[in-house]
Amino acid sequence: MMAAEKDLITKLKSEFGKNPFVSNAVFALLLTGVERMFEVEFACPCSPGWNRMFVFPFFLIPAVTSSLLMMLSQENTNTICKKVLCSCLPPIVWMALMLLNGQYLVCAETDWTGTFVTADKTYLKWCKPTNATTNFEEERLRRSHRLYIWSQGAGNAMVTVLLFLLIVYIVHTTKSRCRQNDEEDPDAAAVPLQHQK
Repeated sequence: MMAAEKDLITKLKSEFGKNPFVSNAVFALLLTGVERMFEVEFACPCSPGWNRMFVFPFFLIPAVTSSLLMMLSQENTNTICKKVLCSCLPPIVWMALMLLNGQYLVCAETDWTGTFVTADKTYLKWCKPTNATTNFEEERLRRSHRLYIWSQGAGNAMVTVLLFLLIVYIVHTTKSRCRQNDEEDPDAAAVPLQHQK
């Protein structure tokens, strides 16, 4: 490996370890990519006894893995509380991504046997009941659609809360840095700007 590459990797590791914003942003991007890969491969078993057990690992494994990796990457964090809070963000982002997708919750809440298909004239992937009457099938499709909308609403709410918390964090951090700069050099704030003629 060349010296420039080693310097870049060292710099990235340093920033990743000491700045929770950088590490959380990287984890969010990675989790988004992982979720897109799952989306292509996901197919609900459409079996009432297996649906929840099948969906549970999709929610749990990436969330726990990202949380543990985040804890390990935050070795330079000075407080345990900050370390724990930072390691909770990637799993929350993951849960929001899974809920925004919608099909995972629809699968988990399906309590009838069927075939996992895309509904006619719609975007919804659901378990179409086998050997069902038209009324039963339409009622189950409406239920799946409600679950899909609820899932997306919950995911959007989580993203909104995360964005609000991010804004609060940025404002708080900016104010703290300004206050720290004023304390370090109190004369800098008192010096009037001179107009150039």
